[in-house]
Amino acid sequence: MAAKKRQDLAQSVTDRTSAEQALRDAAYEQSQEVKDAQEQLKQYQENKPGEYVSGYQQKIDGLLDQILNREGFSYDFSTDPLYHSYRDQYLHQGRLAMQDTMAEAAAMTGGYGSAFSAGAGGQAYQGYLNRLNERIPELYQAALDRYDREGNWMKTELESLTGAEKQAQQAYQEEVDRYYKGLDHYTKRADALYKQDYGAYQDMLDSLADMRDYYAGQEQQAFQRKQSELAHELAVKKFEESIRQWQAEQAAAAARQAESTRRWEAEQALARAKWKEQMAYNRESLALRRRQAAAKENGSRKKYSVHARTYVGDDERRRFREKLLSSKSVYRLPAKRR
Repeated sequence: MAAKKRQDLAQSVTDRTSAEQALRDAAYEQSQEVKDAQEQLKQYQENKPGEYVSGYQQKIDGLLDQILNREGFSYDFSTDPLYHSYRDQYLHQGRLAMQDTMAEAAAMTGGYGSAFSAGAGGQAYQGYLNRLNERIPELYQAALDRYDREGNWMKTELESLTGAEKQAQQAYQEEVDRYYKGLDHYTKRADALYKQDYGAYQDMLDSLADMRDYYAGQEQQAFQRKQSELAHELAVKKFEESIRQWQAEQAAAAARQAESTRRWEAEQALARAKWKEQMAYNRESLALRRRQAAAKENGSRKKYSVHARTYVGDDERRRFREKLLSSKSVYRLPAKRR
């Protein structure tokens, strides 16, 4: 990814959503510098030296085969061209010497051929033949010298070719070494630029991920704050509702307590009223019995009826109860217990 595009992509991030979108869009793209380095490496690889081809090995192999398979020295003068050349010369010279000798011998004998002249000519001819035979050891040595010189030349030529081959191999190896040294340079350069470029891409991804996490954390914090506020509001409402419920329960309990107290007081008042009525009734009854007793003792015939008089009885108790029930300061009492 080019540096300018990376910068634009990073600047487009303003929240978690844009950060996530930037991460999805952040595909790696090589910079121009990386592309140039890889192209340079590719072109350099195309100039790799080919396989080594020796320009001397075939000659070396052929010469070495000649040396190893060379026959040992042998000499046959009959096959020696130099011997044939000498032979032709000596035969020619021998014939000339024989003719000259025979001519001289004939002149000495008055111009007539004779056995002497023929023998003298034959001796002269034989002398050249002997001289030819005397040349054979010389020719042998010359042939041996040629054999040795040829062998030495072959060895020298083999050493020369071998040295040239080594130099060619060394030059080829130096060329290969230079190639691989350059290849190592261009490879390391391309790798370093790629790692640097891809590292910058990874740094950008890490930066985008950090920005995404930062904005996500901000959203989470805002969400948590909202949740906390809602939870606080709910807690306050719940607390206020519990206060209201408590107050209602307290008011109801107070009302129940007041009702209980009022009922107890009403029952106590009713009990006291009954007790007073009973005491008044008892007093009236006692007074009546005393009067009756006194009247009896006095011989009085007047009859008194307890029920004829108006005593504090059921009517009085009913009126007292109705008065209590009509009072606004107390609740209505339950029906009279039997």
